Amino acid sequence: MRKTPLLEAVKNIFESKEGPINVPDLQIFLKTHGFVPNKTSLYRMLERLKTEGFIDDILLDTKTTYYERKTHHHHHFTCDSCRSIECITDPDLESHIHLLEAKLEAKGLIIKEHHFSFAGKCLACA
Repeated sequence: MRKTPLLEAVKNIFESKEGPINVPDLQIFLKTHGFVPNKTSLYRMLERLKTEGFIDDILLDTKTTYYERKTHHHHHFTCDSCRSIECITDPDLESHIHLLEAKLEAKGLIIKEHHFSFAGKCLACA
């Protein structure tokens, strides 16, 4: 992918932001830095960054795709009220998920990957 000021701005946003971001919020961040990219071009850029292994896409609900910098494996919590997203890294949770995967594989299923997310109310909204 050709290095452009827009590409560098998008990469900087992903490097500085913790947690997932959707395209409308990414557009807001970019606008504050003087960029107003075409939505289709932005989606193409995100797909390319995903293919290159720089970001991952995450489906936390059926309506919105979020993107985040590819780092360590983790899960997410989404607040139903304020829509905030919190990253969850918990070795005990991961251990239990791997036990479930082993049970499923014992039944003949081949597990390639897993995605696990929680939804509810955050502390501020509860």
